[in-house]
Amino acid sequence: GEDAASAVAAMRAGLVAPNIHESQETLTVYAIQQFSATDQHPVTADVVAAHPLLPSLLLGERDEFSVQLRTELLRSSYSYSTNDLVVIGYDQALVFDPDGTEDATNLLEFALAQMLELAFYDSQLDERITRMHWQLSQRRASGRRSNKNYDELRRDLLTEHLSFSEVIEKVGAAVKVTEDLYYAAIYRGAMRVFRADEIAAATQHKLEVMYRTYSMLSDESEAQTSHRLEMIVIALILIEVAYGTFDLFHTILG
Repeated sequence: GEDAASAVAAMRAGLVAPNIHESQETLTVYAIQQFSATDQHPVTADVVAAHPLLPSLLLGERDEFSVQLRTELLRSSYSYSTNDLVVIGYDQALVFDPDGTEDATNLLEFALAQMLELAFYDSQLDERITRMHWQLSQRRASGRRSNKNYDELRRDLLTEHLSFSEVIEKVGAAVKVTEDLYYAAIYRGAMRVFRADEIAAATQHKLEVMYRTYSMLSDESEAQTSHRLEMIVIALILIEVAYGTFDLFHTILG
């Protein structure tokens, strides 16, 4: 919270209506460039990956972990050569690279920011769906059904859909984040571990539900408008018939 407030304060001149969202995630990255080791026992990626304390480091627990858990943890490990290793956990990650750890660390931070952006849109849609239900219940309780009101709701939805589509495109385009295939693999792995795909799928489903709801309401409103127009046409025909009948009787009696 304090870090977010400090960041907003530093960038306030370039922000419009800044809002600190309650959803926060912490990722601890253990960045290591070298270990204290003799030349006879060089530390390689395989040595680090097989170390018995690696699960404890990434899970924050001291326990006898199963082979299945270690195997699952190493599913999110990446190496470019025999001398570097990136292992991604949900709350902790390890970056071991003698040539420098800054690039991989920054990439993990960016992936976490993308996940938080998705979570923000997801929570915004939850609030929007709640507000939509309230608006519809109020509208039906008052008996007011207007095409104009429904069109406003649909326009708002399309605007939000466009904004979210841009986020989805950024999340899915790992190669656009970095042209390096190795870093792209790390990015995709981080997004999988952070459950970004699940959040994106859930949010997309909510958007589709909202769009179908608004479409049904619009169809209902248009059907009512057509019904009213039909009644007006019938009324005009009846009036025309009545005037014709009146003229006929007037002619006969006259």
